[in-house]
Amino acid sequence: MIIVGANFAGISVAHYLLRHTIPKLEAVNNSTSYKITLVTPSSHFFWKIAAPRAVADPKFNLERIFLPIADGFEDYPADHYAFVQGTVTSISAQHRTLTVALESSSETTLSYSTLIIASGAKSSSPLWAFHGTHSVTASVLEKYRHALPEAKSILIAGGGAAGVETAGEIGSCYPDARKTILSGATRLLPALRPAIGKAAEQHLQTFGFEVIHNVKVTSSTPNSAEAYQPTKLHFSDGTTRDVDAYLDATGGSPNTDFLPKSWLTERGHVITDGKTLRATAAPKGIYAIGDVASYTRGSVFDVNDAVAPLCSSILVDQTAGPDGRSSNGDVQASSGVDAQNRMRAGYSSWWPGFASKAQDRDGPQRYYKQNTSEMQVVPIGPKGGVGVVFGWQVPSWFVWLIKSRTFMVEKAPDVVTGAAYLKP
Repeated sequence: MIIVGANFAGISVAHYLLRHTIPKLEAVNNSTSYKITLVTPSSHFFWKIAAPRAVADPKFNLERIFLPIADGFEDYPADHYAFVQGTVTSISAQHRTLTVALESSSETTLSYSTLIIASGAKSSSPLWAFHGTHSVTASVLEKYRHALPEAKSILIAGGGAAGVETAGEIGSCYPDARKTILSGATRLLPALRPAIGKAAEQHLQTFGFEVIHNVKVTSSTPNSAEAYQPTKLHFSDGTTRDVDAYLDATGGSPNTDFLPKSWLTERGHVITDGKTLRATAAPKGIYAIGDVASYTRGSVFDVNDAVAPLCSSILVDQTAGPDGRSSNGDVQASSGVDAQNRMRAGYSSWWPGFASKAQDRDGPQRYYKQNTSEMQVVPIGPKGGVGVVFGWQVPSWFVWLIKSRTFMVEKAPDVVTGAAYLKP
């Protein structure tokens, strides 16, 4: 089994498979061995949630957001887990192989029986997502952290959560600079109700920000999204502006360049069943999770709550056999019942209650149910911010309590060790 990508989604799926799914499969198919291979360009996990504070505050310890992935997997046996540092450049669906450009500059080919696509989203700037190894993002962060204290004018492009949060941090750290944020739309935080965007704008204005709507950056000189130096910006309204520092927070796109177009939506996401996480336009045995998949709304819940359903799909598909899945991705009744019987015989003695659970109509298959409530918490500086939780607008102190105090960086080690998936 190969997992492409090793940030929030990939690491979580790997831990769940190693702890829960593979032992169950090996109890049923005791003549078959299973191995997880993580393929990712970086040796480190990136707690990108805290990137807005990391870029603005020179005192922030970057070691807290870049954590070695190996530390979380050192207890697994070598015959069950492998790590490949490299970038997947192409896939052969016919031969079920991946071509990987290794960090050592060589190339290798990996074969898979099961493929989990968790490659996330790519961003225009390495501030928000890896552009290769973690050292690239760390280097760009350091350059901004040296440049911002001397900058007399700073412009942020992008009115989503990343742009607004970064503006709040910069406003708190550098009150004397001329500061501007371009929403690129009619308001800030367009994913939330207009009143929240208006409240965010008022917060930023108290930090001295000029908030401009309906204008975008069309080009920059020098032409780079890593503008921690004096830069001339060209705007969509025909005007230009010279700034000492420019941060591009205009969002990302799915990291799917290595996949066939027939597997993707028009926007480049992997076509995915939103309940089972099967990649329905791809051959059998391929799954997708997180920002790369078509079901996602970009929420952390779209990763955390989808891990167990995805792994249950793998369990069902592997146990039901090659004929156990219908054309629409469902487990066929006859083979599904056979799979349940074999699993009950294989390990019901050491999994209390499984025998009765396996008799349910859907057997071991679990389904992801997306939370469609309006939900986003956006710090604007270290003392609060704006947000909505399960459709309810929350006060600034609640944002401070939940996120803006530390950007939850204390939770980063738990992702690497898979602490949320100790139990199935």
